[in-house]
Amino acid sequence: MSVMKHSNVPSSRIMPANPPAHHQRPKRRESLDNVYDRLALSLSSRCPSPVPRPHLTDAQTKALEYVRDKADANSRHESSRLLERLRKLGLKSARDVARCTNWFRSRAPIIVHVQLDTLLKYMTTDTEYRNAYEVYEKMGSTFKDEHTGRKQMENESFGNAYENAKAYEQVKYGVLNPTADPNGVFSCSFYGRSYLILRNEVRSRATIAATDSALDGRLATFERFNHILMTYSDAELKAVAQVATDQKPSISTDKLFHYPDYTEVHIHGPLSYSRDVERLVVEPRYRALKNDDEIHGSNRQGEKGSMTGKEFWEWMGIFKKRNPAVQVVWMDDGSEVASGKGTEAQQTVKKQHVLHDVRSWSYTKKQRPLILNIREK
Repeated sequence: MSVMKHSNVPSSRIMPANPPAHHQRPKRRESLDNVYDRLALSLSSRCPSPVPRPHLTDAQTKALEYVRDKADANSRHESSRLLERLRKLGLKSARDVARCTNWFRSRAPIIVHVQLDTLLKYMTTDTEYRNAYEVYEKMGSTFKDEHTGRKQMENESFGNAYENAKAYEQVKYGVLNPTADPNGVFSCSFYGRSYLILRNEVRSRATIAATDSALDGRLATFERFNHILMTYSDAELKAVAQVATDQKPSISTDKLFHYPDYTEVHIHGPLSYSRDVERLVVEPRYRALKNDDEIHGSNRQGEKGSMTGKEFWEWMGIFKKRNPAVQVVWMDDGSEVASGKGTEAQQTVKKQHVLHDVRSWSYTKKQRPLILNIREK
């Protein structure tokens, strides 16, 4: 091999153009920051384009921008540590890491626990899910006067964006179901065991907190959330990874995400039943209700309510008729159906459940699987 004329390097030390394998330099390990940034970039390109979201007021837009600005730096600061934790928990390949973060970003269900004993009758006449400020306003009092601590917390969390906002502008609360538990998030069941599954488009105007935001000020968005995942215990993070990589279809939350360590979700803007809700998951205790049965309950605002079995079936039928795009399913009819994780092909009916009442729900092969339909006389 010829040597360059003016080179000072001895010819014996010049490597050939195609050196033998044992002479090749070991590949330099890519930094964790570069790996994560590359994964994040690929994930963002795969996320579905959001549908046009409802008009947001200045207060709502300001709150979103405030959280996004803070979350960006906090998330980047934790990217390397999160990737290292995921690898230690068994996610060795870049593909598995990408599936885990993508699950949290765009697939883990956002749910709102509801107490149907008191809420269902309002769901038949109202078009939107209302926040506590609106509920108290209808009751003739103000939420700000009753809960000054909550108002102060919201001012700190959202940069005083909602300080002078009207009741309908205020944030609405939900929770992330990161392990696709068909029973919802156990530590939030005191809000009601039934729950609404929101459509993915809501993510573009949602923020999240590491725990109940009244106790923790760490906020994030569904674009920048590494610092939220870093607050998970090893058991919680491993459970999320197992569901995200399809090792398990779902994992119960009864021993995970204990109160107040659930992932709180804040929805900025209206929450329409017809536009923003994908499913209503109904707890099993209503399944055997007879017309003459009477049930009692109370909501978080202390409002007590009761209804008969006949009212329940009739109100549910009205809600379904007013919101045909919302699927209504029983909680115990399969984890993939209730959690929203399964595909249409996976949502098959294994057996029919026909109740005694002529207005009860039954499954029909002509309808979409596992949708609860009202049978007419």
